[in-house]
Parts: sequence; structure tokens; C-alpha cells
Amino acid sequence: MKISVLGMGYVGLSNATMLSTKYDVICHDIDESKLESIEKRRSPIKDKLISEFSRTKK
Repeated sequence: MKISVLGMGYVGLSNATMLSTKYDVICHDIDESKLESIEKRRSPIKDKLISEFSRTKK
């Protein structure tokens, strides 16, 4: 199942992160720099758990 998440702020990125543990997630945001950060496995927001998950997820 593919799930789209709109907005990669605190709420959207947190939801996308948790959903990605079981589903394919497609992220959308009007700020392309956030999407570029996510593609490079860097969190666009300051959150310890999301940053750690981005670095370690395969």
C-alpha cells in the first residue's frame, strides 16, 4: 500500500516517519528543500528520534 503525506512539518514528517515502518510513503511539500533533505536522509526539522530513524532506516 502506498500512502501520501502532505506537508513535511512537525506533524506531517512525524506521521510519514511512523507510517514508513510498514507502508510505502510518498511525501509532498511546497518547500522543495525539505523534500531534498528527506531524500538525502536528513531531517528538515530538529527532532532527535526522526533524525536517528532517517540515518538508520534501510
